[in-house]
Amino acid sequence: MPPRKRSTSKQARAHAENEVLSKARLADEIKKVITEKGLTQTAAAAVAREAQSQMSLVMSGHLQGFSANRLIRILLRLGRDVEIIITRTSSARRGGRVKIVGTGPAAAKRR
Repeated sequence: MPPRKRSTSKQARAHAENEVLSKARLADEIKKVITEKGLTQTAAAAVAREAQSQMSLVMSGHLQGFSANRLIRILLRLGRDVEIIITRTSSARRGGRVKIVGTGPAAAKRR
């Protein structure tokens, strides 16, 4: 097996930036669901099977300890479907990207 190419620092920064934006969009959707359902953080935490302190972190945008998978599980437990679509990149020379489309506050700003 040939050795893997090392990512350039530019690629690594783009990947990290992409991950941060993806998690922020997932958190926006979580906030939207909680607001729509009129749940308190405590009630939302119980439904999502998370500690209230963890739900507070999500609601305030402190996502460092959260993976995208964990945020997706929270959305699923709050009654949302999550759809992942995989497509080819627009350029063979660049790495892929993650795009999360939602209806939360961040999506409204992009319209």
